[in-house]
Amino acid sequence: MKSGNTDNYSKLYTKDYLLNINGGGEEFSAGKISRRLQQAIDLVDFKQSDKILDLGAGCGEFGYALRDKVEEIVLSDYSDDALAIMRERIDENEKVRIEKINAKKISYPDNYFDKIFLLEVIEHLYPNEADIVLREIKRVLKKNGELVISTSPNKYLSYPQYFIAEKIFKLKLKEYHVNEFSFFSFQKKIRKHFPYCKIYCYQEKLWFDICLKEAAVPKFVKSLVHSFNVVYDWKPFVYLRDRSPLNRFLAIHYNAVARK
Repeated sequence: MKSGNTDNYSKLYTKDYLLNINGGGEEFSAGKISRRLQQAIDLVDFKQSDKILDLGAGCGEFGYALRDKVEEIVLSDYSDDALAIMRERIDENEKVRIEKINAKKISYPDNYFDKIFLLEVIEHLYPNEADIVLREIKRVLKKNGELVISTSPNKYLSYPQYFIAEKIFKLKLKEYHVNEFSFFSFQKKIRKHFPYCKIYCYQEKLWFDICLKEAAVPKFVKSLVHSFNVVYDWKPFVYLRDRSPLNRFLAIHYNAVARK
């Protein structure tokens, strides 16, 4: 099993990455929230008395979306640039706090939060770190509390692209994602720590085109990928692609709800 330590990776998550590369930055700049974030929010019911922790909060869109709906939201990240963006855009008050937290050591007592969100963070952690983070989340989550966790992309779709980019076109890829998941490895990882887990499968239109938008590859490669993408998004194929069991293998990203 691949292991490592990403504590020094925080410098990778710059303002440019958070606002322009990572999904959701452009929408938040326009006063909106991304479709992926809305999908995660829609998976659980919120109470006014809820205390919520968002780990790896990025630009802080989550706090912006729920600031008037719950008792307390803690927006946390270990990137100084992320914290700076959040403090520029979100007013801290008795309901919303912005804190620097390493998810491997959450500075809150046991059974404190009603809901915890870990959105598109786990693929940035080595397997050993993911286990530490999930144990910490379980510790600070209340009994019957809910964890909403997401990951993207599906490694069955991304790994062939990485192989072609690195082996054929000799592209040097930044190591943002050190541990991507399939439906089955994602489910196994969560169920190692939480007895209940339900996974939801999602698609992203023209995802393959988007992946190559800024890539330094020949135009004919982009044309081939676009042709593949057209077939992938073709309605007759979509009908099969988006239904079980194929959706487990062909989804672009996954959301999961786990309970303590």
